Amino acid sequence: MQNNFPYIDDTAVTSASTNHSAGKAAADVTALTINNKQIYQIPTLSDIFVNLNYIYIKNTPLRHLKRKHIDGYNSTLKHFVVTDSYIQIIDGSLFYGFTKLETIDVQNNRIFYIHANAFKALDLKILKISQNLCTNPGSGDVGNYPDSASSQLTLDQYITKIAASTCSPPADMDMLLSNYQDLNDVLYFEVEKKILEYEDLLELKDQESTACKASLDSKEQAIKDSALLLQQQKDENLKLTKKVADLTKNSESLKIDLQNAQQEATVLKSQIKYLESLGEQCLDVNGTCRFTRDDVDGYSCIAHNISINSPKMEVNWTGEHIPSSMQDKNVVTLKIQGLNVQFVPVNIHVQFYRLQKLIIDKCGLKKLSNLDFLKLFFLKSIEITSNNITSIDPDTFEDVTLLEILDLSNNKIQSFPSKIFNNLEYLNTLKFADILKA
Repeated sequence: MQNNFPYIDDTAVTSASTNHSAGKAAADVTALTINNKQIYQIPTLSDIFVNLNYIYIKNTPLRHLKRKHIDGYNSTLKHFVVTDSYIQIIDGSLFYGFTKLETIDVQNNRIFYIHANAFKALDLKILKISQNLCTNPGSGDVGNYPDSASSQLTLDQYITKIAASTCSPPADMDMLLSNYQDLNDVLYFEVEKKILEYEDLLELKDQESTACKASLDSKEQAIKDSALLLQQQKDENLKLTKKVADLTKNSESLKIDLQNAQQEATVLKSQIKYLESLGEQCLDVNGTCRFTRDDVDGYSCIAHNISINSPKMEVNWTGEHIPSSMQDKNVVTLKIQGLNVQFVPVNIHVQFYRLQKLIIDKCGLKKLSNLDFLKLFFLKSIEITSNNITSIDPDTFEDVTLLEILDLSNNKIQSFPSKIFNNLEYLNTLKFADILKA
């Protein structure tokens, strides 16, 4: 195939195929290129392309590099490039034994952790890890090797510099890593796949939802139109379901058509619900807080001077970090006590993405929804006490799979959705004191 990349010979391919150039076979292939938004893992092709020495992957939803997918290339691979994807972790055994490896390039990903031994015992000529969560400017940029900033460093010195940067793990990283693969396989891959499948539809809905920024009236009308569309779709699906159910008594093919129609209806319902949430998230408020540290809650943001009377509002917390070297990403506890907060802010994960503990006490909170703990993947403790909560959505705790403590004491909850706690395998403390007396 056409050569588009440096140090790739004319036998570079983008997919496993039986159509080789004249006089060529699988054993002649030395490079593999993947540029596909529906690739979720590196294909295992070591038994087909036995002489592969270059792997180039770009623009994929790939999150986890697994040793088993490249293990067969440890005696031939020279250049390994995965850029513009979603890689989050480089573990210590990924490149062990790759004695011929000269280039590793994982720029423009979402890497927040690199094991201290990830690049040890390698004779690399090029190592590029810039533009990641743990190396971007403002978070301790370590640059690339070699470059003008690190030209005086040896490879071992540069690897030591990486280990000393913000790529080093937080205290609870061992537990997170032990469950990371299951978390990615079960949760992230399916979500990303659905998003990619309906990308065009979401883009259209996003364009329509931007009209809500013009005025509150237009936003409310868009939501009403979306609700009407949802009801019409439900009515059409009920008719379609009844019609197909009657026909499928004597036709297996019509039974398959019914199942497909039901799946499409579910997706459309999800997209309309997403549109509604986008419209409501246009409202935001500013909140002040005091940053402090103690032995019990660690580095905390204690909120004051904030009022939230509408659902799905975004809050921008401002305050002076003490000491000044601390940043929002260092906050592990958020406390909201005795304030008029009837709904949980929907954007906590954006400002405090490493949050481990959330306390909302005596604030008049009314309900818990599926957006309240969105993307708070590190959250271990939720204490929402002495409020006015009467209901909880079934998928409220879907993203907080590491949760250990849940305290909903002194609320007005009369019942809980079935299987609401099924995905909380680490939950060890559950408090419901006086939930009907509040």
